[in-house]
Amino acid sequence: ELMDRDAAGEHHLNLFIADIYLERNDIDKALDFLEQGVENTDWGFAVFLSLIPKFKTLEGEPRFQEIRKKIQFNGD
Repeated sequence: ELMDRDAAGEHHLNLFIADIYLERNDIDKALDFLEQGVENTDWGFAVFLSLIPKFKTLEGEPRFQEIRKKIQFNGD
């Protein structure tokens, strides 16, 4: 259902879809959806990205580090 909604233009779902792929241990797909969230200026997930413990498992991934750099707020 989330994939259908995303395809229909609800791009604010990227974090939730990434979370599902991460739960399935599909890191590449999870990172794909996080990157799409940045491209779609889905900035609402920036806070949740720091709060959801599961995403801490991606800290060693270069793509995740780039995503974090792109969404940093001034002063952080």
